[in-house]
Amino acid sequence: MKTTFIAPDSSVAVDVEHAALWAMLDLCASAGRLETGGILLGRYSTYGDRVVVSRIVGPPPDSKHHNFGFVRGVSGLAAKLRAAWSQGEYYVGEWHFHPHASPPPSGRDRSQILAFSQDPDYHCPHPVLIVVGGVPPTDWSASVSVVINQRVVSLVAYAEGSPDAGQRGAQRRSQS
Repeated sequence: MKTTFIAPDSSVAVDVEHAALWAMLDLCASAGRLETGGILLGRYSTYGDRVVVSRIVGPPPDSKHHNFGFVRGVSGLAAKLRAAWSQGEYYVGEWHFHPHASPPPSGRDRSQILAFSQDPDYHCPHPVLIVVGGVPPTDWSASVSVVINQRVVSLVAYAEGSPDAGQRGAQRRSQS
């Protein structure tokens, strides 16, 4: 299953596979009051107007976790990205956690994802940014944004991906 998020002008969509979302929620719950994060893996459609986030990579061991900040490390990422490429998956963006807070990206989050979109080493001119906020696994919400024309555009949930639906899904999962 997946949750779909769409740009207000319908120019781009992001499908987040539920397995990727659950993996984020598990890592967020484990982080407690510290921010955490990692990278998003997946693929773009032929025309580049749809992104499928199929899985995530958690924080590399050299990452820095703080109450009000997260610096993603790089240790081991090159090997994980090479392995993903061999399976037809690519770097499509970043994710992180705002513990006990709302999920809209901060100014620093927006600046960072814009910088990644312009960095030729990332090979990703339209990265996705997913921010989870709250207290997972039962009280959480998420924001999904993507860089389009050098702007960070907030997407809206289209299918069963509203924060309430996500919370119910997380609650069902934690009860099973």
